[in-house]
Amino acid sequence: MSYLMPDIIPQELFEAGANRELSEGLDFCSDDSILWDALRRLIKLALLKRNRDTRALSIHRIVQTQFKYFLSREQREKSFNSTVALVRVIFPKEEAAKGQMYDAWEICNQYLQHVLNLKDCFTEEMKLSKTFKAQRQFCELLARCQRFLYETNALTDLKSVCDVNLVAVETLEDGPQKDDLRATVMSHQANLSESLGDAAKAIHLNKEVYDMRLKEKPRKLELLGYVSNNLGYCHNTANDHKNSLEWFQTSRAWWAALVDTQAETHGCPPFILTNTARCMVYLDDLEGAKDMLDISIPKLQNARPLNWAMLA
Repeated sequence: MSYLMPDIIPQELFEAGANRELSEGLDFCSDDSILWDALRRLIKLALLKRNRDTRALSIHRIVQTQFKYFLSREQREKSFNSTVALVRVIFPKEEAAKGQMYDAWEICNQYLQHVLNLKDCFTEEMKLSKTFKAQRQFCELLARCQRFLYETNALTDLKSVCDVNLVAVETLEDGPQKDDLRATVMSHQANLSESLGDAAKAIHLNKEVYDMRLKEKPRKLELLGYVSNNLGYCHNTANDHKNSLEWFQTSRAWWAALVDTQAETHGCPPFILTNTARCMVYLDDLEGAKDMLDISIPKLQNARPLNWAMLA
């Protein structure tokens, strides 16, 4: 509780532990009787409030501060990581095949403030203790949040989360997982730069990410396809449409390679075809653009939930 946003804490956050793997110390979440006993005692002591209609919990900020004050450094780190584990279980993860989180926006928005609070708490803990380190799960949670913030155009929060996540990633042990997370954060920083109109910086960051992804073993073909698409999109923003088209073609080639490995059966995502079509319009290849849209529009129309923004 001390590391969550104190207002409107969904009760289901704790109930989400049922039939799911959680870290040590969170076993009570999978046992309703133990969970309710703990909540009743906290409410009776006026340490918690519960709204029966909304099933939302709340805790006073002073109570949060006092609880953390009496914890040792090790206990604070354990409590922080346990809170991360709770939120990570329920915060939606981007599906690689979709490349978007559109159908999960409602849930993401419900837990957004708790993720942002964890981000601020991490910064605070880093100031209090030089030995405080992030766990991979925290970096992954922030990365999921970054994607949501980009899609909803919350650019100020996106910058803040990316900056903190890079610091957190650097505290991890060296290895493939650390490199993967670093590339993910840099990719979102590139998205941020493009959204703010700095296409040159976005292209530079995306090229770095592309080179990092090429070195991975085994290569993640889906991610290479997405980064290539991002490079095409950024070159479009920079009015470099010839290079843009080359990157979109590269993206489609990575997706074709993925289909050949039988690891993917859906083919190239429709939004990549739509981006390619727009680039072709800029290059006066209207026939080619029409061919791309003839393929992508039916796919978008059949998608559920309907992505009305992309169709428009």
